[in-house]
Amino acid sequence: VHLLETNAQGWQHARVELSGCYQGLPAGASVQREVWLINDGGLAVVARDIFSALGKDVEVTTSWQGGDHLAWAFRDGWTRLSDGQHACWLGTVPGTLEPSALTRHPGSRGPLTLTHRAALPEGQGVRWWVFYFEPTAGWQPPYFEVRERALQLKAPGANPAGWTVE
Repeated sequence: VHLLETNAQGWQHARVELSGCYQGLPAGASVQREVWLINDGGLAVVARDIFSALGKDVEVTTSWQGGDHLAWAFRDGWTRLSDGQHACWLGTVPGTLEPSALTRHPGSRGPLTLTHRAALPEGQGVRWWVFYFEPTAGWQPPYFEVRERALQLKAPGANPAGWTVE
């Protein structure tokens, strides 16, 4: 763990180096993940994956699994998982999430897996993941964008300012 902190708003933030989890990376390559737990007028988990020195024309594959009791839906580039009473919205920047990325885990009858693939032609880049938990199981996804190195997130019906993660 490279960083573990709680900021003035009570958001928890951690940064970990994941390079050791991947075999065959070039010398000097780095895969870091930062995670923020935000409980400030709503609950969200934001992750930022930072890739550097991975080599030319690398494809990064990220998979997320959902429980077999959850219904999957896709709207406006977001994935929605719901148990009928609550919803979890999953989004990524850059790009969108599409139904064609949803598969059943090989050899399984249970959970579905959402697999996202992204090309890194220069072997470096940043990918954001947002998990927004909606207690009312609504159908309107949050809004987010990246400006410079900061992600701005606005939950449906939230105040105009929303949250900024840097």
